[in-house]
Amino acid sequence: MLETVYGGREITEIGESAFCYCSNLKNFSISDKISIIKSSTFDGCEDLEDIVIPSSVIAIKEEAFMFCESLKNVLVNDLYNDLGFRVGSRLIILVEAQSSWSPNILIRALLYVATTYQKYIDERNLDVYSSKKVDIPKPELYVIYTGDRKTRPKELQLSKEFFPDATD
Repeated sequence: MLETVYGGREITEIGESAFCYCSNLKNFSISDKISIIKSSTFDGCEDLEDIVIPSSVIAIKEEAFMFCESLKNVLVNDLYNDLGFRVGSRLIILVEAQSSWSPNILIRALLYVATTYQKYIDERNLDVYSSKKVDIPKPELYVIYTGDRKTRPKELQLSKEFFPDATD
């Protein structure tokens, strides 16, 4: 019964469907030698709750975490950890750890959503110019903020922050 995995030191990528349907896999810590997590790597790992992704990972391929409905904690261990990937039907966007607040986080998050959607659309050859609506995953945005909580707003809205004089 596979429950916890600590990635090996000699490999540089996790192959397509490598841990596909490892139903008892709960925790996964990726080696800092890994740079690519390929498609469907953790597909169907229904019990996967925690994963540590090092800064060496530069690409997480489509559907790498498909049907990982129990995924609760994704730790990206670096100062600059902007990352966008899909988990099941969700589009997860993690924005760089912050120790000082900036409204520009909204712009960075928007760019990551757009970039990740573009990859999704390209990989599936979806026609966004068609009259038929394309299906896209729901985005979830997370900012890892390490500064004083008193200095950050409770809620952010792009329109209020960047276009305060615009009318609805």
